[in-house]
Amino acid sequence: MAMSAGPFLKEARFRGCVQLTGYMLRALSDYCYHVEVLDLKDCRGLSTPSLARFLSKAIRVQDLNLSGLESVKNATMDVIGQSLPALRKLNVSWCRNITGQGIQALVPASDRRGCCRLQILKLNGCSQIDSATMTALALHMPDLRQLSLASCTTIHDTIFTSFCQALTAAERAAPSSPSPLALESYHRRRTSASDVLFASSSTSSSSSSPTTPTPRRHFTDASSIWQDMHRQDDNMMDVDGAFVGPLTRYVAMSPIVCLLTHVNLSNCGRLTNRSLHQLAEHCPYISHLELAGCNEVSDEAFLFVTPRWPCLAHLDVEDNAIITHQTIRALANHSASLKHLCLSNCVLVNDEAILFLLLHGQARNNLQYLELDGTAITDHCLDTIASFLVQRHKQRQEQRQQLHVQFQQQQQQAQITPPPSPTSDLSSLSSSPAFHSPMSASMACTAPYPPMAPPLLPDYPHLTIEVLDCAHVTEVGVRKAQDKAAAHLTIKSFYSWRDEQRQLHTANNTANTTASPTARRWISPTPRARHDARNQGCIIL
Repeated sequence: MAMSAGPFLKEARFRGCVQLTGYMLRALSDYCYHVEVLDLKDCRGLSTPSLARFLSKAIRVQDLNLSGLESVKNATMDVIGQSLPALRKLNVSWCRNITGQGIQALVPASDRRGCCRLQILKLNGCSQIDSATMTALALHMPDLRQLSLASCTTIHDTIFTSFCQALTAAERAAPSSPSPLALESYHRRRTSASDVLFASSSTSSSSSSPTTPTPRRHFTDASSIWQDMHRQDDNMMDVDGAFVGPLTRYVAMSPIVCLLTHVNLSNCGRLTNRSLHQLAEHCPYISHLELAGCNEVSDEAFLFVTPRWPCLAHLDVEDNAIITHQTIRALANHSASLKHLCLSNCVLVNDEAILFLLLHGQARNNLQYLELDGTAITDHCLDTIASFLVQRHKQRQEQRQQLHVQFQQQQQQAQITPPPSPTSDLSSLSSSPAFHSPMSASMACTAPYPPMAPPLLPDYPHLTIEVLDCAHVTEVGVRKAQDKAAAHLTIKSFYSWRDEQRQLHTANNTANTTASPTARRWISPTPRARHDARNQGCIIL
């Protein structure tokens, strides 16, 4: 199979295949050299040399998943940095034999090309990350969009602060003999920001909204950048009186805008408010943030960051026992794009905070998923939310009816009032001998008004709420709220599995009755679970 189909294979997904051995991977490496997506998660039968052999030949790989492999070591990371320049997504989570030195092998250097085009990097569970590693990633990964550092227990405020400051630092140390790829990475960080986002003219955190980007110089290749930098005097002074080199002046001429949008810092328990402050100051476009288990982050941090992240859509602060209603109110007042909010086991969150978020918050019409497991909410909160959703749906129906009436009135008015004829306006001009052209005949034709489409108002998103292990939520309250707004609200609770089983049993009985209404069926006192096509599980014979 590898000999016949190997050259045409672009996606190789062996996730969880424990039968895959190092010998098989070596055999595949001789034929599957056009692979672009490679998933080897939990393939524990692979060896370090077999991985190195395959990766050294599959130079077109763009998406690589090696999570959970103990055979991934620093030598494997060296091979990735030397052989995969087109890599855009890398997942080495829970590869415990990787150190900071191995991660630094991904950045470009004089002896390797590096993975400077990397956009998604997942390092969950890598417990040997230091400040030098984080700084190298910030300096040499200009296209980085998503960074996952969950359960990296060695990361503390100093390490994360150095990473954030390096993302938008005003100075970069130029290598003695820079490679074209290294210079291209510097140039791409500045040009891609102006093409994708609105670059801010200042890196200060005083302004919360982006401003008009400042003009910047564009170069065609890396060599022109280096030549332009050397045309100026190397001994120029900056505003502080320090000597700066040509690369520093080029960077200062074109400020950096960090493009990082997804950050996962769950279970990094040593991080405090300081780290979150630095992230908000240097990364203004954060949309997904996960801080589950970060118990040192308090309300003060969220009061600081929420006005600076208008694009925030996903926030996870699970198991944070010190945040209160102040954080919820800050999200309600500033996070208009919020869609998913996880507050599980935030024991100080009560009815007042949740009702303010859903009834008066800017994201009340965008919120889709709300996790409230282990919070202090009550049945009153669920009943109020259900009433609000029903009333909101009625108001939307009334708005649609009003717009439909207005549309019909406009259509009737258009039929009563005939459209103006251009013939009457051009009658005097058409008699003159100078006004004779091929366009005169088409202009003289009377054209009706263009068709008008009725205005459309989209439905509000369906809201899902999780209330597992809530001491003040009862089965009666859950059922009452669910029955009141069943079309707009889904409540997942300890009692939900009973309803799901009952609905499934009713649906099966209805299907059987519809198929053979006159057939006699024997009902067992202990009925057997029927096979559902949606649940493709194992069948025990």
